[in-house]
Amino acid sequence: MLIKKLWSIHQSEFLFYLILISGCLLRLLVAFQTIEILHPDEHFQVLEPAAQLVWGIGVKTWEWHIGLRSWTVPYIFFPILKTLDLFDIKGGLIAIQLCRAFVALLSSFCLFQFYILLKKLSFSFLAKWILLSIIAFTPAWIRFSAATLSDTIALDFLWILVPFSLSFFDSNRKRDKFLVGFLLTIPFFIRIQSLLFTFGFFACFIFYQKFVYSKKTIEYLKNIFPYFLGSLTVILLQGLFDLVTWGSFLHSVYINVKKNLIENVSSIYGVEPWYYYFKHFTKEYGFIFTTYAVIAFILFLKNLITRKNNKVPNELFMNCLLTGSLFYIFVHILLAHKESRFLYLALPGLLLLGGNKLNNICLELESFFYRFYKCILLILTFIFGISALPNTLDYDAYPGSNMSNLLIQIHKSGILRNSTERCILLLGHYWVWTHGELLQGMACKYIERNAATVSEHELFLCPFVILVPQQEEIFRKRVGSRFKLLEKNPRGYLLYQKN
Repeated sequence: MLIKKLWSIHQSEFLFYLILISGCLLRLLVAFQTIEILHPDEHFQVLEPAAQLVWGIGVKTWEWHIGLRSWTVPYIFFPILKTLDLFDIKGGLIAIQLCRAFVALLSSFCLFQFYILLKKLSFSFLAKWILLSIIAFTPAWIRFSAATLSDTIALDFLWILVPFSLSFFDSNRKRDKFLVGFLLTIPFFIRIQSLLFTFGFFACFIFYQKFVYSKKTIEYLKNIFPYFLGSLTVILLQGLFDLVTWGSFLHSVYINVKKNLIENVSSIYGVEPWYYYFKHFTKEYGFIFTTYAVIAFILFLKNLITRKNNKVPNELFMNCLLTGSLFYIFVHILLAHKESRFLYLALPGLLLLGGNKLNNICLELESFFYRFYKCILLILTFIFGISALPNTLDYDAYPGSNMSNLLIQIHKSGILRNSTERCILLLGHYWVWTHGELLQGMACKYIERNAATVSEHELFLCPFVILVPQQEEIFRKRVGSRFKLLEKNPRGYLLYQKN
C-alpha cells in the first residue's frame, strides 16, 4: 500500500513541497545558528545603517558619508529593528538573527516562486526536481540565502517577481506591459547593477520583435514603449527617494556610477582577470551547481545550433530571461573588480539554460525508469537534505576571521557597556569582520594594531583584546598577568579580558 502511494506521488505536489520546506528550514537554521560573515557589506552597507535609523548607533563607512548607497535596503530592516526597540531591546545578537531570518524567509519564498516559474514554463517533473534540489540543497546557496547582502535581497526580489511578470507578458494591454517593465526593474531599488538584467531582457525582446517576428520599426517601438515606461517609473521613484533621503535626485545612482565606473574606486579592493569567475566558480558555488551549469550551457548552445521551428511554451519569455542573466554575467566579467556575490542575481537564470533540451532528456529518463523514478527521487531528496546539513554549517566556508563567537561573548558579558572606554583592541584583525556596533548595542570603537608596535596607552585602554595566534606570545610578554584568557575559537583566535 505504501509503495503504491509512493508510486502515485506525481498525483500530488508532495515531493516538491518537501524540497521547499526542507530548503526553508535549512536557511532558517543557518540564520539562527551562526552570524558569521560572508562579506562585510552584510553589516556595514545594510544592518549598521539600519541601526542608525532606529537607535542612532552603527559604524558609518565612507560610502554613507558621500551618499553612494541608497537607503532602500536599510529601510527594509527598519520594521524589524523598530519592533525590537518597542520592547526596549537595543541591538545585540537577536537583532542580527532576526534580520538574517527575514532574509532566509525571503529566499525561501523566492525558492517557491522559482518552482511556480518552472511550472509555468512547463518543465517536466524530473527537471523541476533537479533545479529545485540544486537551489534548496547547495550549501553555498543556503549560506548566502541567509546573508543580509543587497546581492541576496536583489536576487530574491527579482525571481519572486519574475513569475508575476510572466502572467502579464503575453497580454496586449498596455497596463500589463507597463507592469512587466515595472516589476522586472524593482530590484534597481536594491542594487543598481540589476538594471543590466533588465536591459538584457528587453534587448532580447526587441530583437525578437524586429528580426524573428519581422515587425516594422514603428510597430515594435509602440510595443516596447509601455515596458520602457514601467522601467523608467521605477528609476524615477528611486530618484525621488534619493531626493528625500540624500537631498538630490538620483544621488546614490550618480555617486555610485561616478565612483565605481568613472573614478574606478572599486579597483582599490582588487583587480581580477576576466576569467576570475570561471576559475573560482566551483569553489564559490559548489561542484554540483557548477557541473549542472556547464551541462546546461552546452545544452543551451546545442539548442541554438540545432533549433527547429517548433514552438515551446513561453519561448520568448524564457529566452529573454536567459539573455538578461547572460548579459548581466558578461558585463561583470568585463569589470575590473570581481566578487562571487556580484553574480548571485543571475544564478537562477543559469539553471534555466538547459531549457527544452533538459526537458527532453528528463522526459526520456522518466519514460525509461517508469514507475520507480519518483520513489528514487524521494529517497534522494532525504539524502541531499541530510547531507547538506553539515556542509551548510561548515564555518571554514566563511571567508572572515570567525570572530563572531568572541564578539558575542563580549556582548553577553555586559562589561563593555559599563566601561568608561567602550573599545575593543584588535591585534592582527581587520575591523570589518566585527559586526560593527549593532552586535554590541552601543557606540564603540575598534582599534587595529600589532602586538609588537601598539603603544602602552592603547594596549591597556580597552577592556577586551582579540588577537590572532601569531600575536599571542608577544602580547603575553607585554601584559603579563594584567589580562586573562576568556575564550579561544576553533581557528585559534583568542579573546582576552583586562583584570
